[in-house]
Amino acid sequence: MYKNQLYHYVATATTVLVSTVCCAGIQTAIPKYTSTALTVYAAEVSGDFEVEKSEDSDGNAYCEIIKYNGNDTNLKLPSSFTIGNETLPLKSIYREAFKNCTSLRSVVIPEGVTQIGYEAFKDCTNLSDVTFPTTLTQIESSAFTGCPIKSLVINSSLSSGIFTSFDSDIIESITFGDKATIIPSRMCEGMTALKTVTFSN
Repeated sequence: MYKNQLYHYVATATTVLVSTVCCAGIQTAIPKYTSTALTVYAAEVSGDFEVEKSEDSDGNAYCEIIKYNGNDTNLKLPSSFTIGNETLPLKSIYREAFKNCTSLRSVVIPEGVTQIGYEAFKDCTNLSDVTFPTTLTQIESSAFTGCPIKSLVINSSLSSGIFTSFDSDIIESITFGDKATIIPSRMCEGMTALKTVTFSN
């Protein structure tokens, strides 16, 4: 087991009242920043996956896939993992988690996942079919470069264009589902092989 992610920490600001020396003798509140907690989560093994507990900005716990060690051809990712005594929803796929997994031909990413990290599936040279969830909002750069993906079905509102996430020059078709209410700028930049774009009714 290992952990290839930055440690999580929480720094809390406390305000102290100090007296300043000035002509009016005014007391001024000055924010003082002190580190009050350090939370470190180590990756745990669950089957072919190395997963890690994380927390969002509201303190809600979830898990992310850090590394895949299997050799499946057609893979459907679990929607949750048990870490310790907690069953946590899968929300994120960490950077390089599936990189160079040449056995993969298709992947189904479950509902609940919102982010696919940098180079997450890079150089999965046989991966041509990916099913994305309606909850997905971010696909980071190079996430699928080196994958022979020619057709995309996007059924969520992405926060940024995906032209750096795939080998854009081989994509031939894009279908936008009814959950895709936003098409970000530069969405199709560099897609020189693009032949068809389909929108849901």
